[in-house]
Amino acid sequence: RLKRFLNAYWLRSAVAERRGITLQANAVAKLMVLEDFDADGNPILREPNKPVTLRHLMTHTSGIGYVQWSDKLKRYADAQGGLPPLTYDDEETWLRPLLFDPGEDWIYGESIDWIGYLVREVSGQSLAEYIKVNITEPLGMTDTSWELSEAMESRRVTSHQRKEDGSLEPTDYVADKNPPRDY
Repeated sequence: RLKRFLNAYWLRSAVAERRGITLQANAVAKLMVLEDFDADGNPILREPNKPVTLRHLMTHTSGIGYVQWSDKLKRYADAQGGLPPLTYDDEETWLRPLLFDPGEDWIYGESIDWIGYLVREVSGQSLAEYIKVNITEPLGMTDTSWELSEAMESRRVTSHQRKEDGSLEPTDYVADKNPPRDY
C-alpha cells in the first residue's frame, strides 16, 4: 500500500479520482515562498523555483515550517492576524508560505501533516487506522495509539524541566492527551 501511495503522489495526482488528492495537489501548486517583508511589514511572496514533492515533505526540505520555530513565519502569522488550523475541507488553511525553495534547506514543519492527509486519502482509512492495520499490529505493537487509554495514563512519566543550575525538576505539565484529529 505504501508503494501505491508513493506512486500515486509522484504522478502528481493527475489521474487520482479522490477529491482530497486533487485538493492537495492544487494546494501544493499554490504555495509561495516568503521572501521578506516590505517597509510596511507586508509579506513579500514569490513562486518557488520548483514544486514541492513527496521527497521534500518526507525529508523536511519542503520549506513548510512551524510558527513556533521560525521567527519569519511567526512575523507572517502576526501580520495575517494568525494562521487558521489545518482543515481538510478548506484548501486555504493549507496555504502557508514556504520559508525557502523546496530542497534548499531543512526545517521541521507541517510537511508531516500533508503526508498524513495523503495516506488518509490514498488508503481510504484514517491515518490512525492505517498505521494500526499496516504497521503497529503486524509488529505486535498493540499498546500504541493516538489516544491515551487509562492503562497508558497510569504508566505515563512525569514531565521535567531544567532549572537555572542545570538540574531537572518535575512539572505539572501534561500535553493534550487526545488532541482532535480528522486524519
